Amino acid sequence: MTSFMWKQENSDSRILVLIPAYEPGERLLLLIDGLRERTDYGIVLVDDGSGGACAGIFEKAAEKGCAVLKHEKNRGKGAALKTGFCWIQEDRRGTEVIVTADCDGQHTVKDIVRVAESVRPGSRELVLGSRTFQGEVPKKSRIGNMISRKMFALFTGVEVWDTQTGLRGFPSVLLPWLLSIPGDRFEYEQNMLFDCRRQGCEIREIPIETVYENENRGTHFHPIRDSLLVAMCFLRFSAVSLFCAVLDFFLVGVFYNLTSNLLLAVVGTRVCTAGTQYLCNHFLVFHEERQGMRSSSWRYALLAGVLLAFNYLILHFFTAVLGMSLFAAKLLTELILFVWSFGLQKTFVFTGRYQYNR
Repeated sequence: MTSFMWKQENSDSRILVLIPAYEPGERLLLLIDGLRERTDYGIVLVDDGSGGACAGIFEKAAEKGCAVLKHEKNRGKGAALKTGFCWIQEDRRGTEVIVTADCDGQHTVKDIVRVAESVRPGSRELVLGSRTFQGEVPKKSRIGNMISRKMFALFTGVEVWDTQTGLRGFPSVLLPWLLSIPGDRFEYEQNMLFDCRRQGCEIREIPIETVYENENRGTHFHPIRDSLLVAMCFLRFSAVSLFCAVLDFFLVGVFYNLTSNLLLAVVGTRVCTAGTQYLCNHFLVFHEERQGMRSSSWRYALLAGVLLAFNYLILHFFTAVLGMSLFAAKLLTELILFVWSFGLQKTFVFTGRYQYNR
């Protein structure tokens, strides 16, 4: 259950800084003071179930002119951001630019201003304040960012240096999209990046200072657990692909022994496995709605035909030209087509309201 503690924010600036906060310390108040001294930006805090021990921090923030929204229980960073986005959309319709920042001292006032001034009102562009990760960086932060960055590049083909940055700038026209993105915890920000291409939203990065105080002990991000949470869509897709690949290996041998014709063996195998893979990806991987099957099924059939052609051509090259065994050629072919297949299914086939994590 969610409840709100409303406090009137004093500024009517067109730029608003949204800060989700879970058990913040005095650094949050220092950030607010810095923003008040150097800018006229509005500031909205979301207390994500921090409890009574932090009540004094939020009271002081309210006295400094911030709007404070409250979750009775901790619901996660994604939920806190969406609570703030919802309030901005409904109560601050004059806002043109929204900047999200963390409460733990990682983002300087200078960098928040740089991101805010880089956002073009009315555009469909997401501005990321990307850390350079130079100097003394805690190991868990470096590892978490590396895992997230490599996975994102592998499955989207897009290079983003800092996929975990909480310093982001948005034009207010993106609010309906931001509220539709699934995920309530750290995966929300990753889902946002994955969904950009489908929404025609460009990603632009500007370098910011890398700040870690006290070995970043104030962060609530856990690199292994939260990176796995971010990767759940990939893991589900991989599991379905592995199952269908095993089925493919079995059936291609059966059909080849029956027909002694590679083309017939490949076609027969694909016909038998395509339906299974489509249903699994539709409902288990991308969580499409049932009513979306009419539009996604023909796109999947088209993609299956393209993959079938490439499957045969690559297999023929490996077996007839390079002299590889059918087993080795099939294994290598599936590995080559795996990443391409995921990207096309995510951006071309299943384009309805899907959810990366459930």
